[in-house]
Amino acid sequence: MIRVHKDKFVPKYKAGKWSWDADAEIFKFTSRGSTSKGEKVPSLSEKSWKKDFLFKESMEEVEELIFRQMFSRTDKSYDADVVILQDIKNVVLFLAPSCMMQRRFVDFVHTKVVDAFLNALIIYFEYFLKVLEFLLIRRDELSGKTPQIQSMDSIHIKEMFSEYLIQYRILIAREYSKIITENKETVGAFYHMDPILHISNSVSDQYLHEALIAFSIQVVWIAMHRKSYNVIHGEIDRLTRTNHFSMKMKNALELNSIEKQVLYGKNNVLMNYRKQTSFLIQELIQIEPKNLEIVWIGVKKYRGNDMRIAKLEFEFIVPNSQLALVDIAHGILGHPKNLYDTMLNLNWEAVRFAEYSQTFDPYRLVRQPYINIPDWDEFNEKHELLRSRFLLQPLCEIFTELIKSWKHRDEIVKYYKEGGILSDTILQCQHEIDLMKEPIVVRPEEILLNFLERKQKLRMVKDKKK
Repeated sequence: MIRVHKDKFVPKYKAGKWSWDADAEIFKFTSRGSTSKGEKVPSLSEKSWKKDFLFKESMEEVEELIFRQMFSRTDKSYDADVVILQDIKNVVLFLAPSCMMQRRFVDFVHTKVVDAFLNALIIYFEYFLKVLEFLLIRRDELSGKTPQIQSMDSIHIKEMFSEYLIQYRILIAREYSKIITENKETVGAFYHMDPILHISNSVSDQYLHEALIAFSIQVVWIAMHRKSYNVIHGEIDRLTRTNHFSMKMKNALELNSIEKQVLYGKNNVLMNYRKQTSFLIQELIQIEPKNLEIVWIGVKKYRGNDMRIAKLEFEFIVPNSQLALVDIAHGILGHPKNLYDTMLNLNWEAVRFAEYSQTFDPYRLVRQPYINIPDWDEFNEKHELLRSRFLLQPLCEIFTELIKSWKHRDEIVKYYKEGGILSDTILQCQHEIDLMKEPIVVRPEEILLNFLERKQKLRMVKDKKK
């Protein structure tokens, strides 16, 4: 993985700026963590969170070294050379505010249910952003000086796109329903109802829900190459809230009624606030019979001839590290780490040296993103279904040591910033070489002699033990 900061050592001063003090006639350094008067800005942990979790935008040099040493996956983990969901979660947790880093929340986001929910969100937005771009292009074609005429084929395409987005939302709704309902096998330890008294802890429940939404937005945004943040933020808010309690954003994209109908589907209905549920739950309540098999994706093997459901199952059950083998793109998941830096930003210079082309592009970095136009006859075709006899059990690697480190993130970062030793062997060797006054002279005879002496001593110790 490429470093964000090219410097070899931590600078003497933190991020900030230099300014000239006319009274003292000297330069003064002002850190970004302090005001112009030298007073420290209160951190977010000292204030109430108030539904606004502020994430850092970057890492300093010392923070990058701490992250790479303590909070990133080791080379011994499975598929250490590719980007998986855990790598994105590690970056988000490191940039998260201190008020979010509670032990309960750290354990919560490392459950299988939350991983499946985040994975379904990434799959959904991979398709949602393409459909949104298609609608915006179509809007430009229908307006202007020479507008095109709306055809019946265009109406059919929009109807099929809307139906496919509903199917993706059913997958998200299934995982979301597991989070908000009591299930001892999944998230029972984090359920807001007391098992004996059955009294709801509203404050803790609200905090956990808001933290999950903020965490999910950051994960999906990084997975989508840090593009379309306002669109991702607004759509996740719409899915997990209701119209009565939605968060209105500035500079939000304005959509007309037809575009909303295509993107949000026919289950986007505004009801009385006393009966209103989130739109994800509405998708499950009003699910059509032909989409019932989508609820079993990832649980039972689909045995039918509906290629659309088979494709959905294929996208959901293939591990993140093997997406390139089946020519599927889910953001940055499955991409090689040597093309990304510590913050998971794509390094285009590394991509150029990788020599990808239109004919050889397994990660879809050179090829332009596109969306397949479905066939109307295949869409209306009736399909057969057989009874499933196979259960699916996804493999999930548990990062126990990493979870323990995340629970003490602030203490670990503070320890290393105040003088803890960062065991970066390359930097230490380079630092020792720079400090040496005399040049290094390599004498092969001395190296060979020392090796033979050391070898003889080790053999003598081994003989004595025998």
